Amino acid sequence: MSDVKTQISRRQFGRGAALAAAGLPLLGKRAAAPAAPAAPATPPEAEVAAKYQRLVAEYGQRMTPAQLARARRTIAEHVRMLEAVRRYSMANGDAPATVLRLVTGENAHGE
Repeated sequence: MSDVKTQISRRQFGRGAALAAAGLPLLGKRAAAPAAPAAPATPPEAEVAAKYQRLVAEYGQRMTPAQLARARRTIAEHVRMLEAVRRYSMANGDAPATVLRLVTGENAHGE
């Protein structure tokens, strides 16, 4: 190992950080331009089976058959609920449906 220490001043660091931050939007546009077609979604049965197999591979030896059956039903229910979430199209810049308000009482509505 060498005993040479690389030192950078705060000014040099600031310049580098500013240049990097200025270039990020350009990289984002270039990376987003060649959008690849989305892979087809897996059918719900295949997703349930894959998740169940992973569960059995990792924890199956420690679970009873009743627990495994309940886990499969739970996975199937979660996948069914996720279908509705996945159907909702959303872009990265979409505003939230609700806003967190940290002020309560009379000033809660900005009055």
